[in-house]
Amino acid sequence: RPQNDVGQKLMNDNDTGKAAQFWSEMAKSPNKKIRSKAEYNLALINELNGDIDKAIEYGLKSFYTYYRFQTETYLKKLQARKSALQNKH
Repeated sequence: RPQNDVGQKLMNDNDTGKAAQFWSEMAKSPNKKIRSKAEYNLALINELNGDIDKAIEYGLKSFYTYYRFQTETYLKKLQARKSALQNKH
């Protein structure tokens, strides 16, 4: 838990750059649960930065690394958001 708290603290401080670096390292973990959570958090950061495609990419990585219902729900929201953005253009 404490390692995830570092990333959360960086997000709370609005330091998404350092949070992304931290979670990129965590995404290399051999532990599938840790890796999946890191990939999920990287998806969130990419969504915050406006990169829906990259967010979906990390969301899928998280989904296939370790299934969590939360990730499946989030991926559906990202797909809906991407469709809405495409329909505006």
